[in-house]
Amino acid sequence: MAKTYRDIPALTAQEQERFWSKVDKSPGHGPDRDCWIWTASTYDGYGQYRIRENIFRAHRIAFFLTNRQISPILAVCHSCDNEICCNPKHLWQGTYKDNLQDMAQKGRHWMKQHPELIRRGDKHGMTRIPDSEIPKIRQEYAQGVSTRKELAARYGVKLNTIDKIIERRNRKHIP
Repeated sequence: MAKTYRDIPALTAQEQERFWSKVDKSPGHGPDRDCWIWTASTYDGYGQYRIRENIFRAHRIAFFLTNRQISPILAVCHSCDNEICCNPKHLWQGTYKDNLQDMAQKGRHWMKQHPELIRRGDKHGMTRIPDSEIPKIRQEYAQGVSTRKELAARYGVKLNTIDKIIERRNRKHIP
């Protein structure tokens, strides 16, 4: 089920003025030096702002104030990748999936930045087959010594797990 966001209420002129007073529009911020920086409260890296009794992400409010509409089922994403940016030119609406694809395409996913942190094989807490056994499994199957079903039974795993090992969709890091 898609995430939904709370509707942002219409803001009075005074509330809008108060909101924008917390945004630094001076040049020199962000990757292209044109981000508008949220200077007030933050949570989890994002600006936050209270409207009456509810707290909203600052960039969602900036998008709402500029565009006068905002979908409650779409995320407001940053093209500049600066979580505290409120420059409406840097904000766009997309699904959660769109935002993740944008992140991965730009190489910002933690797995691309820190591949050494990925727990594979013996480093993964749920592994049942040690890394040292993987070449043996592939070799036994390739030489016709054991069937996939026999290998799965011997190692106490599902047939699908053996298939992934043999086809190198799993344990790719092992020759």
